[in-house]
Amino acid sequence: MNDNEKTFRSEIGRARNLGSAKHGTDDWFNQSVTAIAVMMLSPLLMLTFGYAVYTGGISYENMLTWAKCPINALALILLISIAFHHGAHGMQVVVEDYVHCEAAKLAGIVMLKFFSATMALIGIMAVIKIQFGV
Repeated sequence: MNDNEKTFRSEIGRARNLGSAKHGTDDWFNQSVTAIAVMMLSPLLMLTFGYAVYTGGISYENMLTWAKCPINALALILLISIAFHHGAHGMQVVVEDYVHCEAAKLAGIVMLKFFSATMALIGIMAVIKIQFGV
């Protein structure tokens, strides 16, 4: 195609030749898998927590006993890490789609990832502190 043909093409004609960004399917699959994981872990934890409350009542000692169970602690750590990853990825897609200034987009994504990682780390450290009594 020579230079004259390029100038006579419409903008949509030029855009159609660019193709996709090639990462939409990966983003969708990642969001779907993490959503399913959160949907499976949340009811499991709610049921075990509800059973602990039903059998022992709501007391600080009863909740510590529930959280010190290794299976519950592992499930909590998994839920915290997966939920924060899922939320951060979803918000990153929103920032990428609706923030048009590249500098603001980059700053938003960096702050979002930092905030998400910090909050997940705080939650995981809290579960570890409960588990080992540190």
